[in-house]
Amino acid sequence: MPGLAHSPASDVHPKARNTMEIKVESPSSIKRRILITIDAEYVKSERNKLFKKVSKQAQIRGFRPGKAPRSLLERQYGEHVNEELSGDLMEEALKKAIEDNDIKLVARPEIESSELKEDGSFVASALVEVYPDVEPKEYNGLSIKRQKVSVPDSVLEKQLLALAEKHSFMEPVEEDRPVKAEDFVEIDIAFQSEGKEIFKEEGTIVPLGEDTYLPGLTEGITGMKPGEEKTITTTLPENFWKAEFVGKDAEYKVKLHAIKNKVTPELDDELAKDISADFTSMADLRAAEAKKLEDEFRNMSRGHDRGELVKALLVNNEVEVPESMVERQLDFLVEQWKYRMMYSGVPQNNLEDMVETAKERMRDNAADEVKAVLIFEAIADKEKIEVTDDDLHKRYEELAAASSRTSLEVSADYQKQDRVEELKHVIREEMTMDFLFESAEVEWVDPPTQDDEQAPKAAEETSDENEVADSADETSGTDETPDADETPDADETPTK
Repeated sequence: MPGLAHSPASDVHPKARNTMEIKVESPSSIKRRILITIDAEYVKSERNKLFKKVSKQAQIRGFRPGKAPRSLLERQYGEHVNEELSGDLMEEALKKAIEDNDIKLVARPEIESSELKEDGSFVASALVEVYPDVEPKEYNGLSIKRQKVSVPDSVLEKQLLALAEKHSFMEPVEEDRPVKAEDFVEIDIAFQSEGKEIFKEEGTIVPLGEDTYLPGLTEGITGMKPGEEKTITTTLPENFWKAEFVGKDAEYKVKLHAIKNKVTPELDDELAKDISADFTSMADLRAAEAKKLEDEFRNMSRGHDRGELVKALLVNNEVEVPESMVERQLDFLVEQWKYRMMYSGVPQNNLEDMVETAKERMRDNAADEVKAVLIFEAIADKEKIEVTDDDLHKRYEELAAASSRTSLEVSADYQKQDRVEELKHVIREEMTMDFLFESAEVEWVDPPTQDDEQAPKAAEETSDENEVADSADETSGTDETPDADETPDADETPTK
């Protein structure tokens, strides 16, 4: 019954409305049981219509289309007609029930029973999950801890050093010497196991010392000199990135072209100019990166503050949530987790073994997030917090400024991808949070001390002029700018 939740009552035939008896029970605050009875006369009429259609289409030997006797059609097609009739009657009745009783569906109805009775009537039962009616309580004057926006100098330095590292370059080692374990080498390599090619490259530059990708290479190539060739044998470890070769013997055929040194540029004006034509000095680059980090730390603090609000609201508001909404949110969180794991190098086959454990670990978080969204919406409804056209236009302008586009282009993207309502939902929640902050008893706290290795991801993102522009969306605060092939963002919540 596709589209059932949005089907207007006008789709239900007027005659059908007068022949249906609909009762709605409420076994819980988030479930409705719909009991359906349709009288025999209407059922018979609809069944006859289906048989007329079947008669015109049936290919029965000895009879022209439309001329086969009903008794023969009953024998050959009766069961199929009854199945189609039951489905049609159920869909029509559910449309009427949903419209007449203002039922707000969360998911497709679960058909509990459906029967064409001997007296010719049709009786059925369906269970549906509905959005809960949330009456928000005690949301003014919340006691919460808000996180200050503070960028440690060490994190900015880490950011700048990461940019310098990304602009490193290779230069040949002039000294006539053999390969050392910490060198970079330019090689031709053919990597195979049991006659099957695993990896083959010509003139590739490989860092030695870390053999997680090419196990045994460092040990085998150490001591070689440019121009030499060698076959290296190894046994592939359990964590090898291609599971089919784990534990098997493999060999590299290697030709060494050159030994390389990696040169990392100094943090100076020349590096700034190389990174972007917009920068004329290191001071310009430092200011730009400090602004990006400040934006990202502000987003991190905003996430912390939202979490504090959610915790306080959940203490004061008991909300029963539909399981289907929780499952959708859980699926969303699991997909995010899988993406992060794959991005960090966890093999796909290992991920599948971990999914169920991860899913159970995230289930409570998924339920709390659904509750939070419903409570925020209820507060916004009660306080009449609405997103105006001016609010939407302002956000388009902010996103445009952050991505070197016009607000019209941003607006067109959202409309093309049918994401305007999604953006309005994000803005409305932000406005609701700001409303709650205004009345809250706030204790400002310092952000947790970060190890340099835990600096925000923005430290790894900028490498050239184009990347400076492209990364602006990530630091705008909501990851809202639509992109055809974007991955799920942590701030998005598919609960609607």
